[in-house]
Amino acid sequence: PTDSVCIAPRRNQVAKINLERLEALPGPRRYLEAVESGPEPLLKGLDEGCLAPRRLFLKPGARIMCVRNDPGQRFANGTTGEIVALGRTDATPGYIGVPFVDARLDNAFGDARPVRLEVETFTYGREREPNRLATRRQIPCMLAWALTCHKVQGQTVSKVTVDIGALFSPGLAYVALSRVHALEDLAIVSRLPAP
Repeated sequence: PTDSVCIAPRRNQVAKINLERLEALPGPRRYLEAVESGPEPLLKGLDEGCLAPRRLFLKPGARIMCVRNDPGQRFANGTTGEIVALGRTDATPGYIGVPFVDARLDNAFGDARPVRLEVETFTYGREREPNRLATRRQIPCMLAWALTCHKVQGQTVSKVTVDIGALFSPGLAYVALSRVHALEDLAIVSRLPAP
């Protein structure tokens, strides 16, 4: 179902589903390239551990999930919503404008509120040792039509589609199947492999 979240075990499966759904939206896709710095081994660790992607593909209408808590408490890690607009702040002489995403984010009361997501810095390594630190500056969100089992662990999702045959451990099956309140909100698209 198009209104459900697909849960998959691997990031590459999630990325494929999310890009397919993004391409189905009207209009050209845009991307925001992260600005990174630091030693190469630490950048690799940052790439593996940071949920804000190096290259973030977006369009208005895309389903997103925030990947960081907002200090102003406008959203939390795991808050979902829909992109309303993409833009850049006004440029000052010598600088390009900073990218931003305007989104309607869901809240606990069932209504959506407008929020501007702006570039933030993500770090990996030892902050007290500058030569042992990698940084990524990116909008703190990711596409969210599909999510990994690990990302949805502990969350309740209104509707879920699970390819249970692709799960590689019984624990992942439990995580994927237990995200909804009611069975009618769960769609299973394959069978559990034989032991």
